[in-house]
Amino acid sequence: MKVLFLILSIALFLRVWFLDIFPPSMIYDELNYVMNAKSLYHTGKNIPLTASALFSWGEKDFDVVISEIPSYVIMFWVGPNPLSQFNSRIIYAIFGVLSVLLVYLITKNLLNEKIANFAALFMAVNPWSIHTSRNALETTFASFFFLLGTYLLLSKNSWRILFSFPFFILGFLSYLGAKLFFLPLIIILLVYKFKTDKSKQSKLPYLAMGLLTFLTFSLYTLTIHHQPAGARTGELLIFDQSWASDIVNLERRQAIPNFALPIFINKLTITLRRVIDVYLGAFDTTALFARGETVSVYSTWDYGQFHYLDFPLIIIGLITLFTLKRGVFWLTMSIIALAPSVSAIDKVEKTYAIRAFSMFPYMVILSGVGMWSLTQIGKFKKLIFIFLISLYIVGVLYFIHLYFFRYPIYSADRWFLGERIIANYVKQSQDIASIQKIYVVTNESSKVVFEQYLFYSGMYETKQDILKANQKIKAKDFSLNKATFSSDCPKGVDFTKGEILITDARNKCNREENGKKGIVSLADAGTIFVINNDLVCNDVDLARYIRVMNTNIFYMEKMNRKEFCKNWIISFPKI
Repeated sequence: MKVLFLILSIALFLRVWFLDIFPPSMIYDELNYVMNAKSLYHTGKNIPLTASALFSWGEKDFDVVISEIPSYVIMFWVGPNPLSQFNSRIIYAIFGVLSVLLVYLITKNLLNEKIANFAALFMAVNPWSIHTSRNALETTFASFFFLLGTYLLLSKNSWRILFSFPFFILGFLSYLGAKLFFLPLIIILLVYKFKTDKSKQSKLPYLAMGLLTFLTFSLYTLTIHHQPAGARTGELLIFDQSWASDIVNLERRQAIPNFALPIFINKLTITLRRVIDVYLGAFDTTALFARGETVSVYSTWDYGQFHYLDFPLIIIGLITLFTLKRGVFWLTMSIIALAPSVSAIDKVEKTYAIRAFSMFPYMVILSGVGMWSLTQIGKFKKLIFIFLISLYIVGVLYFIHLYFFRYPIYSADRWFLGERIIANYVKQSQDIASIQKIYVVTNESSKVVFEQYLFYSGMYETKQDILKANQKIKAKDFSLNKATFSSDCPKGVDFTKGEILITDARNKCNREENGKKGIVSLADAGTIFVINNDLVCNDVDLARYIRVMNTNIFYMEKMNRKEFCKNWIISFPKI
């Protein structure tokens, strides 16, 4: 128990250290859940233009569909507390730690306590688990509830296996992608449980569990086009194959005409090739153990979802399980093999950290089995243990250094740090009487940039403020006090009357830098926003570039006006 407590303490530390500033900002997917939770707590309703999939049955006026329960899980913490990165993410971090505990319990149930300790330790320091637990994305909840349901199903007998069903339902409602995984996962677990159930007194509990699962999945599938989630079915290959037409036409044009062209080049073969390609990509060793994913913010892009040493340990773990625990081997392999299927049939992005979330805990278990196996080798097992653990610690320390001291810099743009800086710039302007109006022109959705402003400015805290902002969002009027957010160039901006124009550098609207102020990338000093007629930092001596010298710079919401300007706003040279 002391070992487990130490492991959970390590897991907690790695998930809450600098959680208030790293990752360096809130991406839009996170804001969807956090802002919705705040609105639910104070008004009892979703934030306008946001639909909670099954819970928003019949809703027509929305531009984003979110999973059903994440906002409800976090609302009782987010609702009464001030909006901040820490308050938005702490519940996810706690669930991430609890997932470490569940990996321990599942492994102990399937194998033994020694392997369970290794598996829990490796889950505690796993890059994928640390990263997903430190952001406010729904995968953390889905993974937790599926692991909890799995543990209860495996550890209970007879009719008590039904105690697991509510938690599988919670996993089902935690993430849209989890719905496709729900039915086959439970079938796999039921088959394993039945085959290893020594009593086999009755098949009825297994049939009842299977029937409940099938009915739940069937009812959801049959009614999906009556739900807001139906708007996202076009992301799946099985519902939309129009994307394949252009590829078919291109490949046929690039081939010598022959009778076999329609046989080998058609929508079906193109679709199958893509499904297989994306599916196999989930097991790309470079992505898993070396570089991670390059899509969005789902990994660090410079380190794998596992540590380097996990690669040989997983292989050894597979061999060990196949030799000693054939049933557990097939259970583990079945779940891992099933996980990428959701990614394989999605045509929007080729990503696995989120959609294939269920494979990672079981690969961690395999790594734990591999480590245990190596430490059972003859009289040198203590030396082998010390050597391997030392190597593993080196890998973990390297990742920690990268994650907390490099990743916040080179990943800042993808985390939309620029929009956070804009929100604070606008916030600083509110008490300056000479400033009459600020126009913010962005290439992103006006709504989500407006929500970032609400999040960081403190203008979405009280019920009165929330109702006022919600009314604006419902009317698609993304303006509040002095600020107006738009993707179009405003007309009639008068710089002589205290008006400021902030323009996304990618936008065609008045983006010339000569002698102006701006916001630049931490990674390469590239221009992100240009500030026309700056009146917030005009009395501050500004540098040309931003150089982060310590972590304190990321506490920008606590800075006074001059500190904020000095640290985050730059001055372009006059030409």
